[in-house]
Amino acid sequence: MNNHILNSYKGELGLALADRDVVEVPLLLPSWQMDALATAAQDRGLTAGEMLRHLLQDFITNLEERQTYATR
Repeated sequence: MNNHILNSYKGELGLALADRDVVEVPLLLPSWQMDALATAAQDRGLTAGEMLRHLLQDFITNLEERQTYATR
């Protein structure tokens, strides 16, 4: 997904559908990764789930830029 695709998901009041609709995603992580994620989230005042959502959002919104550089 790139920014163009994300913008197509904008709904009323500018809220992305992803902010209103929720899908459960089972995720298996090694315990050391979960510990690191929990620590990093806590350091930022977030839960592990919030931290994962932030990480995914950052990745998705920057994907288009990374793809542009890869094709040069």
